[in-house]
Amino acid sequence: PTIVYQRNSAIAQRIAEEIEDRVATGNNTSDFDLFRFGNNNKSNTALLILDRRDDPVTPLLNHWTYTAMIHENLGIRNNRVDVSKVSNQKEQEVVLSVQDDEFYRASQHMVFGELGSALKEVVDEFQKHEGNSIASGAGRAKLQSIEDIQRFMENYPEFKRQEGMVAKHVTITSALSKVTSERNLFDMSELEQELACNENLTEAFNRVETFVEDTNVSLEDKL
Repeated sequence: PTIVYQRNSAIAQRIAEEIEDRVATGNNTSDFDLFRFGNNNKSNTALLILDRRDDPVTPLLNHWTYTAMIHENLGIRNNRVDVSKVSNQKEQEVVLSVQDDEFYRASQHMVFGELGSALKEVVDEFQKHEGNSIASGAGRAKLQSIEDIQRFMENYPEFKRQEGMVAKHVTITSALSKVTSERNLFDMSELEQELACNENLTEAFNRVETFVEDTNVSLEDKL
């Protein structure tokens, strides 16, 4: 890959030089595999190295893209997401892969608000094609929320088997919705943005005190 680093950062330069050396020399198989992007000469992969000391705030903020929320709120290990603690579904673990999952590939960088709409569009499209066989003559269901989509999936097991990809993302999104509600992440994120972007911090400071004193807020979120 092309390695780009922050010019005014000595540590970023050192990391860039060490990575370049490891890529060039191929010290071991893992290094070689890590930077092997196939034989597509048209692709121009870039590795960007930034010094986080220039921006210490961003890592502390809650992130709202699909992949970031899964990482921070559910956790991903070896492309597997454990939803057993936050979901009532039978499936306790789901697999995510951009190579094999078309919906995840398209939605991984969507913000959470866009995700529900994207899921609804996919399910509506499936209903349109499968309606004659699974709708029992009742017509298409009205899907207005993640909960509506989840009920739809539960009521049509044949559809669920055929469209496991959609069921998987409904499960994950429902789990994220539950975590977001339980941890009050919307209000917390709003406060974080005020602290990061606004100069008048008096009101924000009062809200921080309220969060810190709230026994329902976890120690991790308070920090």
